[in-house]
Amino acid sequence: MMNGKKPRRRNPRTRASADALCSEIIEKMYNEGFFSSDGQLIAPVIEEWVLRNCTNYKCFRDKSGKLIRQGADKFTTHTLDAILKTPVGQRFSDLAIEKPKRWYDTTKMFHRYMYLDCLRCEGIPHRQLTFWVGQDLLQEARTLGKPLAAWLLKRIREQLKRLLDDTEFGLWFHLEHKPGEPDKIHAHGLLYIVDEAWLMSGSVKYGQVREAIREATGFEKGLCDGDMAKERWVFTPDKELNHGNQIYSSKSRRGRLFKLPYMGEPDLALGTQIECTTQSLRKRAQTFYERARPLVTAFIDGSILEWSDERWNELGVTQERDLLI
Repeated sequence: MMNGKKPRRRNPRTRASADALCSEIIEKMYNEGFFSSDGQLIAPVIEEWVLRNCTNYKCFRDKSGKLIRQGADKFTTHTLDAILKTPVGQRFSDLAIEKPKRWYDTTKMFHRYMYLDCLRCEGIPHRQLTFWVGQDLLQEARTLGKPLAAWLLKRIREQLKRLLDDTEFGLWFHLEHKPGEPDKIHAHGLLYIVDEAWLMSGSVKYGQVREAIREATGFEKGLCDGDMAKERWVFTPDKELNHGNQIYSSKSRRGRLFKLPYMGEPDLALGTQIECTTQSLRKRAQTFYERARPLVTAFIDGSILEWSDERWNELGVTQERDLLI
């Protein structure tokens, strides 16, 4: 007690561990196939998974596809242990402080995870995005005093809007510089376009998307490794992404302690903000998280076994309850 006042107790809901636990559960849910191709949670799949992994029921489907349960109703494994595939090592009462927080209380790193998860789980065509920034553009940003990240986002968004017209798209990126060469700036991030035709490798439309980003980022030859070719200026590999991609993309951070040589950050003359996200992607991520959050909470406290049909309806999941007893 200081000056006659009680010290404020730290709110456990601000702990980053809550975000880490939540993001891990959502990734496991994706890996277990809990989401349909359009991003809806599939109630029969989730309930059958819980029964098989957390109770002593013997579960099987008959010829008509109906789920049959045999045996006594007994909760043998906590849902959290089952989904994480490892003992949590905490008492049940301790788990309450790890429940998912509101979107605006979560960390920036958690937001980055959700940018990817909402696209993966909802089946939105997306790709990893890497691009370089031209020296003339950097000099212009310094001269005009424009924050580089926000300016790049505006330029890329305008170019893609002109190309894609009414087709929805969005991106997130994080700036960093080449090790040992602080004036050679590039960015890593995500790009999504709801029309898959624009992201098909080798197609004319795909080439137009890359050309639009090249133009927005000030393409110039000779920036890196002697000759930065057009094909290398904007790099969008077609591969399966996971949370490791988001960690790698954001390895450069303002104010990071004990920086490693490759964790370079652009100089402060280019602005304090070194990452940007379109409103479309941010909104998608928030909406997806708020839909998944009650299910994550139910896995943490084990209440999912007690959910009624009404509770499932509130979540807005794909029902197909005729498959269940």
